[in-house]
Amino acid sequence: MSARVCHHRTGEVGLPLEVRGTALRSVLIACDALYGDGASRRVLDALDPAIRDALSGAVLGASWYPVRYQAALQDAVRTVLGAGSLEANKRVGRQAALDDFRGVYRIFLPLLTWDLLWASLSRAWLRYNSCGDVIVEDRQARSAICKVRGVDGYTEPMWSAIAGRLQGIIELAGGRDVRVRITGFSSTSAQVVLTWNR
Repeated sequence: MSARVCHHRTGEVGLPLEVRGTALRSVLIACDALYGDGASRRVLDALDPAIRDALSGAVLGASWYPVRYQAALQDAVRTVLGAGSLEANKRVGRQAALDDFRGVYRIFLPLLTWDLLWASLSRAWLRYNSCGDVIVEDRQARSAICKVRGVDGYTEPMWSAIAGRLQGIIELAGGRDVRVRITGFSSTSAQVVLTWNR
């Protein structure tokens, strides 16, 4: 299988999907926040030694890492913290969003109109991924369908973490009783249905 060609980050042709170090680091921080000190170490210990070594030191937030690092990390979250359940990935994704969008973001997110929030999701996606697009369809007062496309190498645990991140963003924007459901996914795309109360 050939790697997805990404253009957004540098304009170069032929670059495979990469994830920003911020995304990897926030997963590890969220593991400890939800499952106690040492949870991130248990997740790291379950990784292939080469990936574990790359993520055990200082993960540079502004640097780019191969998508397989995120895939391995989310698989370890499912295995180690979730005992095989994808719920752990969703919980970690939600917590990572709550942590990542703290400070000034947390103040301004509730002030955004829903249209502006939806329009900002693609930009937020590219904060963590070197390519891909987020399209929001069927926007209603308390529901929306988010489609992510144009990536390669995403796995089911990764999509579950993305669903959790979307849940966290909607909660920060003022949504209550947020529910997320993945209704279709592949290694290159996914569809997430969101519902909430205000």
